Amino acid sequence: MNKKIKTILFTLFVAGLLTVSCSSKDKTGPSSDNGDNPTIPTIPETGNGISSGYQKRYFFTGNPDYAEGQVTITSDNQILYTLSSSGDFRLDTQADGSILVKMPKLTEIGFAKDIIKIPAKNIVEGDNNYTIKTRYTLEESADKTVTVDLESENFSISGPYLTMKVKLTKTTATIVDGKSEVTEEKIYIVEAKPNLKHKSSGTDAISGTGAIEPKY
Repeated sequence: MNKKIKTILFTLFVAGLLTVSCSSKDKTGPSSDNGDNPTIPTIPETGNGISSGYQKRYFFTGNPDYAEGQVTITSDNQILYTLSSSGDFRLDTQADGSILVKMPKLTEIGFAKDIIKIPAKNIVEGDNNYTIKTRYTLEESADKTVTVDLESENFSISGPYLTMKVKLTKTTATIVDGKSEVTEEKIYIVEAKPNLKHKSSGTDAISGTGAIEPKY
């Protein structure tokens, strides 16, 4: 076998290894290594959602069964809003493991509607806790993108109680010289204090019609 043939065979062998390596990379969601668009996070898409024992539950402020339950929205270590009345905040777990959140203050953050959906695939169950992470694209044009990343710092359901601390990161990115650059970022912390209680009867599920779904 002459030297030229050996070189060709070696090149084909290396190419084969690279192909196998690339195909075996994690494909659970968009990668954080995005070249000109580094703002896209890695988002889990392998979750099964809220476990069956805690599906079809309704947690909300103003629950007459639980006067202590309220939700705060904090930014820059300052409480912007304290939500304690009926209609201020509502979270329903769905029969498919997904979550619906209805909060009028979402429109002040920039959402077009006051209700969002968190799909089951973005909810990963762990030890007495759930890891929740997804992204909503609020605006997308040739020169600007506005997104909100939703990520749980603490999200657990124990008995009738929901403990919740969720970070919403609103990012505005503009295209400069063909590259995406972050021009503004604001973080909101949405936290149940001390927690919310499921109302076991006399409550209708909120309608998820028109709920804003993730886009990333």
